Amino acid sequence: MHLSNSNYNAKTSTLGLLSQGCLNVLLAHFRRRNIDTQPFLALANITQATLNNHSYDLSELIKYCQKSIEISGDELFPMRAGRRMQLAEFPVIGALSMHSSSMSQVIEDLVFFLNQTNKDEFKVEMVYQGGHGYVRFIPTSGYTDEELGPYMDLIMAGIAYNCFIIAHDMNVSDLKQPEVYFRHQAPTDPDRVARLFQMPVKFEQEYYQLRLDEAFLHKPLISADLDTYKVMKNMMKKTAAIWTEEISITDKVKALLQSTQQPHLCSIDEVATTLNLSKSTLQRKLQHQQSSYRDIQKIVIETRAKDLLTKTQQPIQEVALALGYLEITSFHRAFKRWTGQTPSEFRDNR
Repeated sequence: MHLSNSNYNAKTSTLGLLSQGCLNVLLAHFRRRNIDTQPFLALANITQATLNNHSYDLSELIKYCQKSIEISGDELFPMRAGRRMQLAEFPVIGALSMHSSSMSQVIEDLVFFLNQTNKDEFKVEMVYQGGHGYVRFIPTSGYTDEELGPYMDLIMAGIAYNCFIIAHDMNVSDLKQPEVYFRHQAPTDPDRVARLFQMPVKFEQEYYQLRLDEAFLHKPLISADLDTYKVMKNMMKKTAAIWTEEISITDKVKALLQSTQQPHLCSIDEVATTLNLSKSTLQRKLQHQQSSYRDIQKIVIETRAKDLLTKTQQPIQEVALALGYLEITSFHRAFKRWTGQTPSEFRDNR
């Protein structure tokens, strides 16, 4: 494993960059509809001074989506705006997606990035089940489904639209009946939503999620460039790990280990270099937080192993290899030491 040592400004909020992208999507759609943006900016209390120099949190983004409906008079305005969203508009993750090997890789990188940078306001999962992959959003912020509705309209429309764009680039004509699920109630005319998404849409469901065919998700992307992807992935890892000075050194190390496909093979020297620290300084900082590199690495590997065993149908040997274990017996011993069960027993009991 190699982690880039490029310089980043730790004070730059990645969430701010992502939220700025969402705001820009709304503003761009106002202009596209020939609607003056000034009433929206005034109603949302956005000044020119803060427009391009502010980290917008979830409460603000929810408010902006709601205000866009008030100004436009269109309950589907955020959804229509999201329909024009492109990953290329978002720093780091957009560039990374252009060189990914498959749609599943694009989504899994996005899932990691969002989970690391959203201040625990929601959790994003990629779940494989019954021949489908589900991109699932689980709010943890305490907002009601109706309050979150306009914001989730924008997000779900953006994800679905980008899947269509990538499918078009891959010359995939049949997406095997993708579906969009919303937790909130249906709008006045739900048929308009189905036409907008160009796929079946269901409301008042258990999750906000997008269902995609697993074969489509794993189909190779023609734009993939492995060398460029590795460079951009390293940039994304570091950005996610040090996006704010508020995150603890323990969480930074955890984030970097979570971002690599084989955390078992990731050394403390590589992580220290990525964080612009010496190995001894990193060890000392972790010790001050009653932690150690080995303890964090164990937690990350154990969590990843459990996720692979419960959320995929991969054979045990493939799970071991995915974690960096060259011998399946070593993985069996380690997993039983963590859980008191073998990997097969753990999977069977779930």
